[in-house]
Amino acid sequence: NTVKVAQRFKAKVFQRHLAGDFAAQRNFGLREVRGEWILFVDSDEVVTPGLANEIREAIKNNTGINGYWVKRLDFIFGRLLKHGETGRVRLLRLAKRDKGVWERPVHEVWQVEGKISEFKEPLLHYPHPNVAQFIEEINYYSTLNAKFLRHQEVKVSWWQIVAYPVVKFLLDYVWYLGFLDGTAGAVVAILMSF
Repeated sequence: NTVKVAQRFKAKVFQRHLAGDFAAQRNFGLREVRGEWILFVDSDEVVTPGLANEIREAIKNNTGINGYWVKRLDFIFGRLLKHGETGRVRLLRLAKRDKGVWERPVHEVWQVEGKISEFKEPLLHYPHPNVAQFIEEINYYSTLNAKFLRHQEVKVSWWQIVAYPVVKFLLDYVWYLGFLDGTAGAVVAILMSF
C-alpha cells in the first residue's frame, strides 16, 4: 500500500514499470525529484529516528561531501543478524542528486563522484518474512543477474558453478561467523550460497 500511504501524506507519486532493471528505476527517480539531496529507501527498510536526525544534521552542516554510506541491519524471521554476509552490509543511499548514477540492473550500485562519508546510525531491513519468499526472491534476483552477466559475456567453467556455493557458504557461515546467529544464520548462509 505504499502508493496509498504516500498519497495520503500528499506526496507526489511517480509510477514506472520495473522491467527487471533496478538501476534504471532508481535513475528514473533521480530524474524526477528536485531536491539537492536524495535518500533511497526500499519498501522493506526503515529509517530509525537516530538515522533521520543524523541525515538532517549532515545535510544542514555539509562540508563538501557528496554522499553517505549507511550500515544496514537485517532482521530475518524476527531475529537481528549480527554476523555473516548480512552483518557486513553498508550501502550508499544518500547523495546529492546530480553527483552520480545507478549502475547494474540487479544488485545495483550508486556510483557517486567526490567525497563520501558514513553514518553511524543504521538503516533497518526486514526482508523475507518466510523461507518460501526468500527462495522466490533469490530465484528472481539470480535470474536477473545471470541475464546481466550473459549480456556482459561473462563466462564460467563447470568447476566454478560447483565450487561457488560451497565457498560462499563457508565464507558466510564460518569465516564471517554466521553460525553465531543460530538457525537464522544457517538458513541465510545456505540460501545465499545458491
